[in-house]
Amino acid sequence: MLTFKIKESEVLLLPIPETQLTTIPMKKVLILNALIWGAVILITSSLVGNHEKSEIIIGLLAVAFAVQNGFTYAFLKDKGTP
Repeated sequence: MLTFKIKESEVLLLPIPETQLTTIPMKKVLILNALIWGAVILITSSLVGNHEKSEIIIGLLAVAFAVQNGFTYAFLKDKGTP
């Protein structure tokens, strides 16, 4: 299991063995990530479409997606995921 320690106690991150984590192809993870973020951005834009700050909110979501996608790519690349 993938765990990390915080002050003498272990915290479980993912309920899958680490060997299975590296067998998921990187492209599939990144595509799934993009689809989820796309759905979040579309739903948010339909909910706040008439708000005066809607462009800022959608822009922040787009930046958050780019940052999170970059971190995911770097993490998977360091793990040696194909």
